[in-house]
Amino acid sequence: MAKTWTEQEVNKILELMRTLDVDSLNRQICNTAETDTCELGDMLEDPRPGPQEQAELTDRTNLLLKIVSELDPRERMIITLRYGLKDGKFRTLEELAAMYNVTRERIRQAEQLALKRLRWLVQCKYKLKMEDL
Repeated sequence: MAKTWTEQEVNKILELMRTLDVDSLNRQICNTAETDTCELGDMLEDPRPGPQEQAELTDRTNLLLKIVSELDPRERMIITLRYGLKDGKFRTLEELAAMYNVTRERIRQAEQLALKRLRWLVQCKYKLKMEDL
């Protein structure tokens, strides 16, 4: 679990960075009684997923796309666009309604029906729990 930094700790790190000519993440920046040594790199968290998390995410995404592909074409397109499954851009009900030349309510109803079918596919056909996705 990632450490939550207090404002004082962040300010202390920023102050240290200003006073030191930090040219490396391996440079030692503190040595206190409570910690042996610490390097600047130890205080920074890499926001990118590691290899295992990336592989799991890819597997889940592929499974989700496979399940979504079993919807009828209109439902598949609504879910894909609404939740940004292909391009990462989430669309609003209004944007989809304009694309299909129908009301937002009609898109909402189609989305609800598609989500209901997806739940059934996940639970009955693939024998998964929704939280597994």
